[in-house]
Amino acid sequence: MLTNPELLRIFSKLMSVCVMFTSCMQSLRAELLSQEQAAMDVPTQSEHAEEAEKKRPSTKLLAEHADGPQLDGGFEAAVGKFDSNFSTLLLDLLDKLSIYSTNDCEHSMISIIYRLDFNGFYTERLEKMAIERSQKASA
Repeated sequence: MLTNPELLRIFSKLMSVCVMFTSCMQSLRAELLSQEQAAMDVPTQSEHAEEAEKKRPSTKLLAEHADGPQLDGGFEAAVGKFDSNFSTLLLDLLDKLSIYSTNDCEHSMISIIYRLDFNGFYTERLEKMAIERSQKASA
């Protein structure tokens, strides 16, 4: 899998979505903790400056990715966007693994597919993608 540039590209994007999600959740957690602390006591001006410095790197990381959701739309929208990006990339990875396992006789990739989709959550969508691909090939 790591020798195939196309699979590696998809896997890299999938990991980027995961890293962006954790960064987003960490910044959200820090913001909620600071709001909770602010409700308990009024922080000094220097504490505000330190807090702003801590938030700046994670905000910059999220802003660099054009397809990464911003928290302006709300928590639910941000999580939904991450879920959509993750599912799309995972389906793409599973689909490409399926293609390479059949075309290149890489039967070990079938094992990876079953491990990634152990509960069959993506199976129906993968079958639809395979049907569409076969219809395009026959046309």
